Order: sequence, then C-alpha cells, then structure tokens
Amino acid sequence: MTESTSGSKLYRDEPDPTERTKYRTECWLEHSVFLERICAPEGNVSFTPLGIPTPIPGAFVLFSYFDGEKAHTAR
Repeated sequence: MTESTSGSKLYRDEPDPTERTKYRTECWLEHSVFLERICAPEGNVSFTPLGIPTPIPGAFVLFSYFDGEKAHTAR
C-alpha cells in the first residue's frame, strides 16, 4: 500500500515486474472498503502508483475539473 504520488518512487524503483503488479494506493483501499469488494486495479487510474517521476515540470499551471458530465483541462 502506497500513497499515489509519494509511493510512486518505491513503485518505479521496484526491479521485479511481478512485484509491481501487487502495488496499490490508498485510493484503491478506500474505494474497495466503500464498495465492500476488492476493486480491480485497472478500474481507476488512481488505484496504482504513478509510473512517472513527480512533480511533473510545468504541471502547476494546469487546471483540471469535472463538471458532472465531462472533464476539463485548462492552462
């Protein structure tokens, strides 16, 4: 169990690809508890750690939001 962003380094540094498939985030745990079932890691991008280094350069100028129907991203 790792945090989505801070645990990503542990995930990226894991040399064994089989072990990487076992990593989950706190989002996965919370969602599984809420639904009272084990959620598939593919069910949501937030269920496994990020596979990229963070922070992403320049990402602070991006804004993303969901209006209830679709997602929006703006600078």
